Amino acid sequence: MRGGWALWISLLAACQPRGDAGVQTHVDDWRDEIVYQIVVDRFDDGDPDNDVLEGIGPEPDDLARFQGGDWRGVRDRLDYLEALGV
Repeated sequence: MRGGWALWISLLAACQPRGDAGVQTHVDDWRDEIVYQIVVDRFDDGDPDNDVLEGIGPEPDDLARFQGGDWRGVRDRLDYLEALGV
């Protein structure tokens, strides 16, 4: 049984990281950066034909529900986003 424990201990020792290899010492500073987030269904409705799915469509009076925006709307407004500096 001693041989079995010695094998396990040597295998575990071989799995241990060596020194600080893999430790990142510099992290980018994001405090002065601008991050843009697009909520696609709120942004722009580029294709109204795909708004209704299984009888459920945009509900402008209920902001907790789908509003109709889609990826085509984002693509159609890329000039606007570029002007913002995105």
